[in-house]
Amino acid sequence: MNQAALNKLYSPKQQEVLRFYFTHTDYSILINDGAVRSGKTIVDNDIFLAELQRINSHAKRHRIVDPLYILAGADLGAIKRNVLNPMTQRYGFDFKLDKFNMFKLFGVVVWCVGHDDLGRLKSITGMTAYGAYINEGSLANRDVFDEITKRCSADHEFDAHIIVDSNPGGPQHWLKTDYIDKELESDGRIKRFHWSLYDNPFLSETYKTNLIKTTPSGVFFNRKIDGLWAVAEGIVYQDMSAENYIDKLPEISNYFVGMDWGYEHYGSLTLWGETAADDNIVVLIKERTAKHKGIDFWKAEAESILKRYGFGIPFYCDSARPDNIAEFRSVGCWCPPIDKSIEKGIECVAERKKARTLLIYRPGIELYDKQQAEYVWDEKTGLPVKVDDDVMDSERYAVYNNDKRKGRVK
Repeated sequence: MNQAALNKLYSPKQQEVLRFYFTHTDYSILINDGAVRSGKTIVDNDIFLAELQRINSHAKRHRIVDPLYILAGADLGAIKRNVLNPMTQRYGFDFKLDKFNMFKLFGVVVWCVGHDDLGRLKSITGMTAYGAYINEGSLANRDVFDEITKRCSADHEFDAHIIVDSNPGGPQHWLKTDYIDKELESDGRIKRFHWSLYDNPFLSETYKTNLIKTTPSGVFFNRKIDGLWAVAEGIVYQDMSAENYIDKLPEISNYFVGMDWGYEHYGSLTLWGETAADDNIVVLIKERTAKHKGIDFWKAEAESILKRYGFGIPFYCDSARPDNIAEFRSVGCWCPPIDKSIEKGIECVAERKKARTLLIYRPGIELYDKQQAEYVWDEKTGLPVKVDDDVMDSERYAVYNNDKRKGRVK
């Protein structure tokens, strides 16, 4: 294939990684980490296919039947979403997993394994494999990740490779400190390529411009656009401004509620609405935040909302108090299970605040402004400081889970 044809298929960065792969075998771990939509997963998927063919050739020469390979992702859904489905679209493969979550391709048995929970460790303990592809490496449980690397030792005559694809996290993440940062001292055992959004020339300038404009400032921009393992610091919602506040409510079509329980610290109930204009705008209509209030107080608040706005409104309540949720349900509240993911929830809210699709009805708030101004990153944990964050938690439970339930979360 000539260079012009190659340039139509692969970016310069992708070609650099592929050249390394096809000219080197004496490494153990190949890491591609960096920004979203930078093109790293496409090239990792292609390397995965090439690895299966390399293993198959070795197996045929040595009469090895059904060599095993590990394909790992956060869970089975992530594996299908990030690896199998894109390869089906790109190359037309029809992946059919058996009851053990295995499939066979190019004569190699591929075992799909979740890596985000320590409980998954037992599924790989004791197996031997000819290599592994670990997708979303930064989301992996450390012990599971290490066990996968140990399993790749099926044949001393064969150079087993572990391919790692990852978006960045904090600079103290174990994948950064124990693998990426040790590339130079690994004697060639580790090879790492860093990616930014600008490494993908196949994205339209309009798309890149919109992604840059809508990505929240600070840690999210550093990680999603520049692909850096950046520390979270300063105020969490840096893009909040006067444009996010309104003094007159627009017409509202749908309502939903967030609830963070409290007693010695604040409890906070937030009532939200979606605008009838169908413009993807959500509005904080009312905030009720108080200390030393029992469940009867919050039930009365919930009943008041139901009487005024109707039954069937989702109440996204902190799952830490199932007894309180049961009390809410006893008066007719619909309390669906919620996702309490902190970083994903904050990113969802931050994107809305930057895009001005999250508005605050000024007459309806109590402690919202104060808690938002004091909602800052803890540099040690990479998460927000857990002090007077009740309204912010209530906001996150409501907005993130409502967007997720309606399919708006990417």
